[in-house]
Amino acid sequence: MSFRVVIKDTGLKVKLALLPTLLPEIIDNSLIDIGLELEAEMAIEAPVKEGFLQANMISAVDKNVMRAGVDRIVPYGRRVALGFVGPDSLGRVFKQRPNEFHLRALESVRPNIPNIVRASIEKATEGL
Repeated sequence: MSFRVVIKDTGLKVKLALLPTLLPEIIDNSLIDIGLELEAEMAIEAPVKEGFLQANMISAVDKNVMRAGVDRIVPYGRRVALGFVGPDSLGRVFKQRPNEFHLRALESVRPNIPNIVRASIEKATEGL
């Protein structure tokens, strides 16, 4: 996924001169905030029977990579999201279509990503 942030604020352009030293903080904060928004949107989009799947959305940032999805403690989370055809490890046979709630969540969050990055830049350059 790629996106472009257009900066029209000249004050912000001046602050961006410090970007090389602030970039790691900006990237981490942006990814963390994007992950939190994805968690919330996935919980909204996930199918709800008992709420266990919905309550176990997670995101994590490691080495400038953000991952978001269903916690591994939900054994059926991947099957619900991606679908599954065939027998599982217990011999039960499934023909389950993918729900793709994670993709709907991403599409919902995507338009806000430039705003999240902008807020991270402003936070990192606050007081400069």
